Amino acid sequence: MESPNQNNDGEHLLEENNEKTSFDEANTTGNTSNMDQLYGEDFTRFLPSDFKRIKTSERTALFSQRLFELILAKRIERYRFIEEIELNDGSFLEIVEFPEETSKIFQDHFRDMDELLAQKKINGVSLIMFDCDNRTIFETYKFIIEVGDNRISEIKDYNDKLITGLHFIDAPRKEIKSLLEMYRIVSEYCGEKEPIKKRSIVPLLRFHFLKKDYRKDYEKKLRDQPNSEYFRQNPLFGGKDNCELVFTRKRKRFSMAVVNNFIE
Repeated sequence: MESPNQNNDGEHLLEENNEKTSFDEANTTGNTSNMDQLYGEDFTRFLPSDFKRIKTSERTALFSQRLFELILAKRIERYRFIEEIELNDGSFLEIVEFPEETSKIFQDHFRDMDELLAQKKINGVSLIMFDCDNRTIFETYKFIIEVGDNRISEIKDYNDKLITGLHFIDAPRKEIKSLLEMYRIVSEYCGEKEPIKKRSIVPLLRFHFLKKDYRKDYEKKLRDQPNSEYFRQNPLFGGKDNCELVFTRKRKRFSMAVVNNFIE
């Protein structure tokens, strides 16, 4: 059920965020935190050492990227570029390192996400597994961004079934702990499913815009990009895992940017 505070598109308004900006994943050196001491040197391959000092929208975008990379690597067999690193507490963490071309596409998309969050134009992002053979939705993962905080509050499938309700807590140590717990829950959830082997199923990225004009402006930007595909019709909603809700709920046309598969 939609909140009474939502607009006509079922999406929340975000509040002002004036923290500093710089979306640079390569900035993993700097002596801005003791995360490497807490978690181990390899941890900076997962999150940069200055993660706690960058603006909230950037942290949300970067962590969303890590989650989407994980979901792709766990769900689609051809994306399975997973490495396990050991943290200082003896636990292990699965990290994903895609080939350079694929990784660059992700970085570009999530830079867009950072900008759109900072501009208060979106309040969520979805990863959609789309079958190009029959133009149907196979499965989806939807991240809802909490009102006013630019933080992930919920991760759901398209039936609105909660995968994890853990919040993106903005406290120096608890934040990382919560993110790791959220990341591991999603990993376990995806790991219980049979990997997708069908090559016609591709990952698509969809932003949830607060206003129609915001969506149209972003679509204009995408049309000239070689890694984008524009949908002008209502895709069919099908797939597994009791998709009863997606069949009964009337959904609007939506546009998505395609994360192309460079992995053969």
